[in-house]
Amino acid sequence: MKKLTLEQISDSFILSCKRFPISIFFLLWFTVSLIYFALGKSSDAQFFNIFYSGSAALLTCVLRLWEEEFDDLKRCRIIQGAIHLCWLAVVVYISFYCDMNQTVWNCVFALSFTIAIAFFIVPFFKENDDISLWNFTFHAFLTFVLSFIVAQILMCGVLLLLISFRELFGLVLWGEAYYDVAVVCNAFIAPFLFLQLIPKHDKIHNGSVKGLPKFMYGIIHYLFIPLTAAYLITLYVYAAKIIFQWELPEGWVSWLVTGLMTLMTIIIIAVYPSLFGEGHDVDKKIVKWLPMFVLPLLLLMSIGILRRISDYGITANRLYISLFNLWCYGVCIWLIVRKATRIVWIPISFTVLLLLSSVGPQNFSSLVFSSLKSDVIKGLKVTKVAKLPMDIATYKKWSKHDDASMNDIISNLYYLKNQYGNKELADIADSLTLERINYFSEDKSICDIEINYLCDDNALMIPDGYKHVIPNYSYTENKVKVDGDKITFIVEYEVNGKKMKLPIEVSIKKMKSIENSKYIVPVKCSNAVLYFSSFTFSENSKKLYFYGTIFY
Repeated sequence: MKKLTLEQISDSFILSCKRFPISIFFLLWFTVSLIYFALGKSSDAQFFNIFYSGSAALLTCVLRLWEEEFDDLKRCRIIQGAIHLCWLAVVVYISFYCDMNQTVWNCVFALSFTIAIAFFIVPFFKENDDISLWNFTFHAFLTFVLSFIVAQILMCGVLLLLISFRELFGLVLWGEAYYDVAVVCNAFIAPFLFLQLIPKHDKIHNGSVKGLPKFMYGIIHYLFIPLTAAYLITLYVYAAKIIFQWELPEGWVSWLVTGLMTLMTIIIIAVYPSLFGEGHDVDKKIVKWLPMFVLPLLLLMSIGILRRISDYGITANRLYISLFNLWCYGVCIWLIVRKATRIVWIPISFTVLLLLSSVGPQNFSSLVFSSLKSDVIKGLKVTKVAKLPMDIATYKKWSKHDDASMNDIISNLYYLKNQYGNKELADIADSLTLERINYFSEDKSICDIEINYLCDDNALMIPDGYKHVIPNYSYTENKVKVDGDKITFIVEYEVNGKKMKLPIEVSIKKMKSIENSKYIVPVKCSNAVLYFSSFTFSENSKKLYFYGTIFY
């Protein structure tokens, strides 16, 4: 074994900086952004700096690998510049001109996933088979794991040193030292080590048929394949059961079929080199027969999805899982017809479908939003809502109607406000009304009082004359007594194993007066003082929930 010298390490470092200089610059930007924006509130500038720098680091790495495969360097640089400008424009638009709802997050994920997949595929677009791609992907996986293990060891060592300074000398270098060290190790050092370990252009096209190491090969054969067989047996037995009983499959079966499809894909990709070598008859039979056994079971998933949509309506997640189901059909048929000679089309097809369903005006989230919002507005008009947009009084009056469709309307409205935010529903209800709409299958009530002090870390003052405390008490949505302005309820607790009851009476007027307070305000009643961290109350249903500390 050759001895690794300091000169060799230095040369490797310099070559890496020359090969990926822009990527390293963006990694530095990404690291500084994570540290700088750590203590600040979430903002557009924060998202832009963190997302753009992180994604651009990966994008520039991908483009550099592509450049090494390109003959016309001048033309390549022009295309690279155009791609960078387009990506910068996309991130600026997302960061500063879009509200961060579910639609935008899906778009961000799809674009980031596409760049990540491109890292593996771009260097091999001229290849006639996928052996070089497989070898590079396996090497990248190992080096990625190794880089982060080294970074974690370094991080633990530095953190131990900082803790030692504090314990031995009482020295704290700076307040956020632990966080900063973790960021530097994970956001800069680990990716930087990974960049250094990416094979050079002359070694990246490794067409040797080696396959997995024996240990990993054993994991595939003695863990993954038996688990896949167990999934197959379970699903075929379940299919026979529902055919015999003549009933529809449960929606849950989709998860099991998804797990089976994932295992099949991992196994086929893992044993792919075996198709090009001598022997390995078991692997070749697995690749040949496994997609044939999986294909009929996809019908269970299809029926389960249709049943969920029929029972509970359409959502973006159900559209995604439906598209995934169609993709599974395509993958199985492709593997059967082409005998798995090319596997690169598996990630490419998945990425293309993800992009088409998540980016652009035709994305699933927007389609579902438009459809459900239209249904809600039509439903409100059919059930004779007094006016749109609704305020709290209008909603209360409307919710007293007895109509079979009202639960569906409230369910859809609750889903829309959680997934897309209040701003998108401004023509249906004002923000306060939307904030207080809760959905329970048996309850159409709206919160009349809602208090949440999620960020109040101030110490609580012990009231004069009170000697006992019930800390962190949670009272969950039980019906309470309401008499005029008073809400009366019983707090049950234990003292030395003995069950005790403490009657509490609070004023509705008092609670409404502190609703918009920025800090926890003590609420005094006849026999106790309460500090509510959260408090939710509905007059119609007489339901109360609160969490807080009680002095008595």
